[in-house]
Amino acid sequence: MPVSDVMNWDLDSLFPGGFDGEAWADQLAEVEAAASTIVAEADALGDPASDPAWDTVLPALETLSRRAGSLYAYAHCRISDDVADAAGNKAVARLGGIWSRISRAWTNPEQRISRADDATFTALCARPALAEQVPHFEDMRATRHLLLPPGEQGLLAELSEPSIGGWSRLYDRISGGLRADVGGEEMSVGQAFNKLGNPDPGVRAAAFSGMKDAWETVLDDCADILGHLTETRRVVANRLGVEPVEAPLAGHRLERGTLEAMGFFCRQDARPLMHRYLQAKARALGGETIDYWDIRAPMGSGGDSWEWGRAQDFIIEQFATFSPEMAEFARRSFEEGWVEAEDRSGKRQGAFCIPFREHQQSRVFMTWSNTTTNLITLAHELGHAWHNEVMWDLPASRTRVPSTLAESASTFAEAVVRGAALEQARGDSAAELALLESELQAALVMLVNIPTRMLFEQALFEDRSSGPLDPAVLSDRMEALQRDWYGPALGAPNRFFWASKLHFYLQRPFYNYPYTFGYLFSSLIHARAMEVGPSWAPSYTALLRETGAGPAEGVAERHLGVDLRTKEAWMPVLRDLEAKVARYEELLAG
Repeated sequence: MPVSDVMNWDLDSLFPGGFDGEAWADQLAEVEAAASTIVAEADALGDPASDPAWDTVLPALETLSRRAGSLYAYAHCRISDDVADAAGNKAVARLGGIWSRISRAWTNPEQRISRADDATFTALCARPALAEQVPHFEDMRATRHLLLPPGEQGLLAELSEPSIGGWSRLYDRISGGLRADVGGEEMSVGQAFNKLGNPDPGVRAAAFSGMKDAWETVLDDCADILGHLTETRRVVANRLGVEPVEAPLAGHRLERGTLEAMGFFCRQDARPLMHRYLQAKARALGGETIDYWDIRAPMGSGGDSWEWGRAQDFIIEQFATFSPEMAEFARRSFEEGWVEAEDRSGKRQGAFCIPFREHQQSRVFMTWSNTTTNLITLAHELGHAWHNEVMWDLPASRTRVPSTLAESASTFAEAVVRGAALEQARGDSAAELALLESELQAALVMLVNIPTRMLFEQALFEDRSSGPLDPAVLSDRMEALQRDWYGPALGAPNRFFWASKLHFYLQRPFYNYPYTFGYLFSSLIHARAMEVGPSWAPSYTALLRETGAGPAEGVAERHLGVDLRTKEAWMPVLRDLEAKVARYEELLAG
């Protein structure tokens, strides 16, 4: 029996009455009032070692951030649910102004903490009222080389939301309004994308053609938006005298050595194996090459068979093989309406999980079309939600999880679902082939597709230094990267990928390599979990609870005993994938 037939999330329990309700109006008024005074209070802070105002201003700033975050999360859900929601778009813009003031308010405290001598910093950290914020202070000290002079940093904080945030929201509105003609049926580009997992090659080709036609109407707009985002980031990086990737690395708490080790592993070791997988799939589909729209074609008994109720039961069952608590949490998420999955026009593309810290709940967004990819996406986002769940009781400063470790939690949930399902499928070659296809699809995205995104985004900064971005040049670069990384088995590429991938347009740059890290690191975690068994579940929870404090390398060393800065750390993942590709080839051969 399905846990719930409902495919729409419950937002009303968070703010009853929505934008017209008292809960929303009261909290928004309180947040706006606090934001109107917080900048002056923060700017007036004096010596961190002696000024008593630090004990009240910083906790107030943390509270304001949390309450504004809940309002923003709700508004974001509303406009994701319906990109044409006028009230939602107005609320997001209004909250953007509040976030600008909150960001601006941090300027003086951050500058004083970052540049304080050791004695002053020690005295600040010793204050009982600020004990919960010490990890945040330590992060500030570690990244002080990425701060502009005080006046410039304050101006950047105020301008980031209306500039970078504004361009990002414009992209969401443009992409959310696109319609694709798929075999005479009009649908959103998000719905069309789901059709790329359809077992019918004609449907896949029609979906890709419809998406291509839709995106080609806005390529100039996308290039313009991407150019403005890139130029803002390029100017800031140049002023700091660092490479554009330096600040994201610090924000992700990842060392350059780890990033380089991952990149070397992907190019030298994983890429040839993924070429072998694509060549096998191309032959199975009747050719020597495989067009981009066929890469996600289901194999075996995958097909369009994952009805919503079956998917709920399946995920709960697989989570239970590792952690009964994680399984019960998934059940609660379905029962209490935390997931928006309905397949309809008007929704934004993609999927996400967003926390409501004041309510200690999460919400998951996606579009369901009964595919294996949908199943894995749902597990992925529930992995984020479980990560949130085990951290609700921690101080705010210990819940600032970098994307690298956040994506580790989500891809670990994917691995649990795939791994347990694969074990159950032994003896049923069609089912086993379908699940291996899902496994290798994930590997292809994380080890081939993501590196192309990383390299593409790096190249944007050089391209933009020469003038406005040219859509044709961007398309040529994307095709060249795809042919290099996907290898000789790739037939027709996806030249408009740079426009359709919303991650290029997020407020945070380089939101790509955290996925590769998450995939690789979660694979190591999953291997340990399978080696130890369900008794390791509490250790996994302990690992998750530590992800908000310290660098990723430290978490790996403490919990897995591995050094992520070396390529050798990732080699167990390659050996596991080699066995899966060999089994995949064996099943295709009959």
